[in-house]
Amino acid sequence: MNNYYENIVGAFDDWANTYEQEADEKLKLRGYSYDELGKYIADKFMPINSEFIKVLELGTGTGLLGLNVVKNSKCKLMLTGIDISQNMLEHAKKKGIYGSLECINSELIGSIGEFDYIYSAFMFHSVLDQENLLKSLYQIVCKNSRVIIIDLVPDLALLGNAYDFESHSRKYEHGAPSNYHDNKSMIKLLNESDFDIIEIKRFGINKDFNHIAYVLQK
Repeated sequence: MNNYYENIVGAFDDWANTYEQEADEKLKLRGYSYDELGKYIADKFMPINSEFIKVLELGTGTGLLGLNVVKNSKCKLMLTGIDISQNMLEHAKKKGIYGSLECINSELIGSIGEFDYIYSAFMFHSVLDQENLLKSLYQIVCKNSRVIIIDLVPDLALLGNAYDFESHSRKYEHGAPSNYHDNKSMIKLLNESDFDIIEIKRFGINKDFNHIAYVLQK
């Protein structure tokens, strides 16, 4: 594990005990909730010809989002979660909603199986090699299925091109290193992958960092 990911592990292990309360409050201040976010994701799931649909959550954190996805899903889910922080996973395990939880770097997901749907929220900007992650996601999601990426997206028109993202991470993410894209460069990155972008949605009020969902189809 390189220093980038060692620093992420340290930051999120340190954050685990207070993460859920802080994250929940941040969404409420923006005018929406984890219930709304979970419903948005769950509404993308379509029944298939099996008892369960297989779903992968990237960056489970404490399981707060997963809990709301399961609660709002009209389909029976076989939910697998991964996170780089073992402390976060200890909290997620207590939710009792995951069939499997793995403590791995998201860039190493190619060997964990095939999934009908994949989603993540507020973790993509923590991934160093995002192009490689998108390639891996394309390999493990079923044909004609969807990947939902929700992330914190800076508005450089408000922040300026010289904005200090390290300062932002120290203030809001316990110093976890980051690899942010503004909306324009995020769309470019996704368009250069093998996925098709089928929907883009913004959640909550507009700020200097916005919460945006990108729905991708294989």
